[in-house]
Amino acid sequence: MSAPSSRDDSVEADYLIETPLDLERVADTMAGEQSSGTFVRVANESDALRARSRACVLRIEELEPVPHASLPSAWLTRQRVNGPFRSARVTLSFPVANIGANLPTLAATLAGNLYDLGEVTGMRLQSVRVPRAYRERFDLPVLAADDQRRDREEEADRERREDREDRRPRPPVRVGKFPLLFRDFAVDQVRLHGPGSLTGIALD
Repeated sequence: MSAPSSRDDSVEADYLIETPLDLERVADTMAGEQSSGTFVRVANESDALRARSRACVLRIEELEPVPHASLPSAWLTRQRVNGPFRSARVTLSFPVANIGANLPTLAATLAGNLYDLGEVTGMRLQSVRVPRAYRERFDLPVLAADDQRRDREEEADRERREDREDRRPRPPVRVGKFPLLFRDFAVDQVRLHGPGSLTGIALD
């Protein structure tokens, strides 16, 4: 994540998109898809509720056109639309009230059904900005990134040392130090399979 959001009540996200359609139309579809957009009205859904929960298009910056589609779109094929393809950086603003202090919901809001939109032939979430107050709703890491990296490296070194120790040759086991039951087992093994069947075990 980058700098804090410019608003305390919203999460901002920048997307790179590619489409042969009108950029404003596609950006508006993106905003509706990830917030209040539904193909039918649901019970108790008022215009005020839709307005309060809907994501907003903050900016559209058109970039260089692209010669061909990066990915195929069955929806565009059915619409018989085939270029020319435009690219743009689109900034959307999502109400924090839609998300709550829930990171999976945040991830689904920013990068959920958007990647299934037929109106685009390419899309990438480029950056995210969250309000400082929203970040403070979560526990901070106990260790900094460098500390976590050092702990992982130390743990890996410890596992490698233990692995090397496990592979060191062991001295022969003296059967005489074990209960009689094990001695009988060892003797039976030698009788059935020969002396080589108990490698590393010496009989008293």
